[in-house]
Amino acid sequence: MTAAVRQAILSLVGDENRWIYYFPYLPLDRRVSVGAVSLVPVHLLGLSDCRSEFLMKAAVLLASAYATNSYAEHVGAFICPTDGIGTQMAFLETRSIRLGVAVATLDANPPYDDDGLNGGLRRVTGDNCDLFGHHIDDDLQIVTRRGAIVTGLNSGIQLGVTKLPPPVELSLPSMWNYEFDDELASTIAKNLRQKGEWSGRLMQTIDGLILAYRNASTLSTDMRLITLKVAFEVLLGTSAKDDLASALSKQLAAKSNKTLRTWVDGKQKTKHLTDEAWWMIRFCLLRDKLVHGGVPDQDEFHHEEVHHLYMAFHYLLDALRWRVSKLSGTKDLRCQLRERENRRRHDEVLEALKGLDESSV
Repeated sequence: MTAAVRQAILSLVGDENRWIYYFPYLPLDRRVSVGAVSLVPVHLLGLSDCRSEFLMKAAVLLASAYATNSYAEHVGAFICPTDGIGTQMAFLETRSIRLGVAVATLDANPPYDDDGLNGGLRRVTGDNCDLFGHHIDDDLQIVTRRGAIVTGLNSGIQLGVTKLPPPVELSLPSMWNYEFDDELASTIAKNLRQKGEWSGRLMQTIDGLILAYRNASTLSTDMRLITLKVAFEVLLGTSAKDDLASALSKQLAAKSNKTLRTWVDGKQKTKHLTDEAWWMIRFCLLRDKLVHGGVPDQDEFHHEEVHHLYMAFHYLLDALRWRVSKLSGTKDLRCQLRERENRRRHDEVLEALKGLDESSV
């Protein structure tokens, strides 16, 4: 949103504390913390979460305006600042929360090789991570903004009367696992609020991930792959194939054995590579053919029978977790939520056993 658009909205609504920030399509079944704020699912919203009864009523009506006809349960969550729903928040803060929530949510998708029966009902997309902020006026009216190239501002939208349309191809997962990595979301949001090179690089990387993960059929698979390649370049700090392969393998501390690989890139090349590095080389070769007018064979879109798109999602999320773990100094944050919890339980058991051994001496 440009400064001019923000100023236009403020001129219509004022700037007092009647702001509600809402994830209308986010599957969430419990309260979670993202840094200093909480995410409160619609079905758990209470008066104590809001600054006033008026804002409680407005929040309920706003959720109803965004509600879709879906069998999915527990969809929709409010941002609850420490002072309660209604408190105006800075743009950088809400953006940091949105991006942290997006990574934590997309990272909970089933593995790329485990779609199984009704896999689409267990998967979220970038659309589920959309965040909207609305000022509520005295008459329970809001202003909506639609579009990016051609932007439209609509004032006087009456809550309780008007329905707000979802993205055309929004998918709501009716079989979602409701796992949410609040520790990862909080750590990402904290890093994004800090000024410096890495906050900018993480923002652009996550924006690329969300774009490629959107469900719109108008966004071609080719463009998604190209977008993800750019995201890797931003995160890993290089664009050359060999350097990207080496950086990904190093960042993930790849433990797979190096195997002699051969490929053609202008001329035949041979090199010992880990599985992760070999995937990156093949991914880059596919991207090059796409952007230079080539027509890849269907086999070139796959790596060991898995589509490059899903491999890219998997490795980019892995690399994001590893980078955030390094920036935060929390080593086990590089693991996904379940593995991290299992490791910590294992360490707790070992520590307890160690204490028993010492007490028996």
